[in-house]
Amino acid sequence: MKSIKKEVTLISDNTWLISDYYLDNYFLVVGEKKAVLIDTGCGIGNVLDEVRELTDLPVEVLLTHGHLDHCGGMFTIDSCYMHPDD
Repeated sequence: MKSIKKEVTLISDNTWLISDYYLDNYFLVVGEKKAVLIDTGCGIGNVLDEVRELTDLPVEVLLTHGHLDHCGGMFTIDSCYMHPDD
């Protein structure tokens, strides 16, 4: 079965917006030594596989807050940073 790919848009140098099937968006910023994923979407598909199509660098995850549409993809990732008050 063929899966539908998420829309990925380069919005600035080394910065991509990943549209989670128009439900929400998350962002990947790629630096020289590592990348930062800002949020992980609602959990449809494997976020890390999607990121690996853009970079092989180590990835750190920053969650803006704990709502499911922002952290649903964490099931594929080992660790993240989210403010402790959230």
